[in-house]
Amino acid sequence: MSFRFPPAQELAPGAGVRGLLVERRDLPLVHLQLMLRGGADAEGDAAGAATALSALLEEGAGGRDALALSAALQQIGAGLVVWSDGDTSSLALQVLDRYLDRALDLLFDLLLRPELAAAGWRRSRGELRDRALGRRAEPGPIASLGLQRAAYGLDHPYGRPSLPLPRDLDALRLDTVRALARRLHRPERTCVIAAGAIGARELERKLARRIEGWGARSPRADAVAPRRRAPRGLGRRLWLGEREAAAQSVLRVGHLGPARGEVDFPALKLLNTILGGSFTSRLNLNLRERHGYTYGVRSSFTLPRHAGLFGVKTSVASRDTLPALAEIFRELETLRARPPREEELEKAKQIG
Repeated sequence: MSFRFPPAQELAPGAGVRGLLVERRDLPLVHLQLMLRGGADAEGDAAGAATALSALLEEGAGGRDALALSAALQQIGAGLVVWSDGDTSSLALQVLDRYLDRALDLLFDLLLRPELAAAGWRRSRGELRDRALGRRAEPGPIASLGLQRAAYGLDHPYGRPSLPLPRDLDALRLDTVRALARRLHRPERTCVIAAGAIGARELERKLARRIEGWGARSPRADAVAPRRRAPRGLGRRLWLGEREAAAQSVLRVGHLGPARGEVDFPALKLLNTILGGSFTSRLNLNLRERHGYTYGVRSSFTLPRHAGLFGVKTSVASRDTLPALAEIFRELETLRARPPREEELEKAKQIG
């Protein structure tokens, strides 16, 4: 039986805020997400500010400190998720429909009335810094960051890690994070994404009450526009993070890819499924099943607003590093030269 995705209804609650709702009445649940246009691309020179702001929001809002905010969320059975990436920032939770008003109050307190206090800043920045220091012992994240840096360059917002570097966190100041909140938490940057047991007009009215008096303004050029292309003429490059006596090599292979608006998403998903997005992909059948170099290999595409990133990730025994790299490049070149067979396409469609 084929699945038909329910239609999304547009919301216009006012003040420049936009919204989309997928109405589903089969379960008494509502998923809510406030998506803001701007993430690392709005930081300017303050690397890590968007991630730091996301962490600081959970330290309190609407007159509640971190403990009171956590208690309020627990009372309605909701878990708050706050994050940022290269060009967006988001706050999301899911609740039973009978708690929708309380959930909206909490979300808009976080958006419009965040505490952003000094005590919360010291705590959240310290936790981020500890995690960033711990990352140094994990070869996988280090290799992934290396691929980002190689593809985008050091001064590109997309080249920055989602978990900021310790030195960037040390350089950040609370006033800088507060200033970023003032730039990002604006109605013209805000889109409400909702799905669940509520109608469009009812949700629109609930949103309108909570944003009343939140004045819109003309969008300002306060975001850093990422470069769309990598430096030219560099060719194939090798970046090496050496660890003596390591038993295995963590490999990342990739290059810049298309932006979100420049690609046929279903076709790209099928292509990636065939190459390295499934257990029966060409890469996995080659490196794992045929040669026994790895327990698994995957490929993926990121699709941000500007140029994205294609990457292949795997880990192999140190002695197999060069032959594994050779097979990865062989599969990439073969895919360009030999289009997928009909049976591969059909299998990829079934995998989804």
